[in-house]
Amino acid sequence: DGDGIANAFDDAPLTPGINPGSGPFALTVVATNLPPVRPLIAWDAFPLSVSQLESTPDLLRTNSWETLAKFTNAILESVRIEHLDRRDQPGVRYYRVLQSQ
Repeated sequence: DGDGIANAFDDAPLTPGINPGSGPFALTVVATNLPPVRPLIAWDAFPLSVSQLESTPDLLRTNSWETLAKFTNAILESVRIEHLDRRDQPGVRYYRVLQSQ
């Protein structure tokens, strides 16, 4: 976004003028309280953006990311997106969201 911060360290790499620690992205993962317990992933989608939610059981294997869902925000405002991961997968899961404008 041109703010001088490398994207890997920038909380809002696609939003000009946003400094680390004050970014609008706000990715959260919480466990649902109804059996069976499932992770609910939520984030803020930037205006006019496409978000891709991905998951992996192993952060050391760079080719192990699986696409769970894609969302398009076609309006001029940020919107909160929520996705319930309904897969039966034992063990630890890591999530990331990729966004493009």
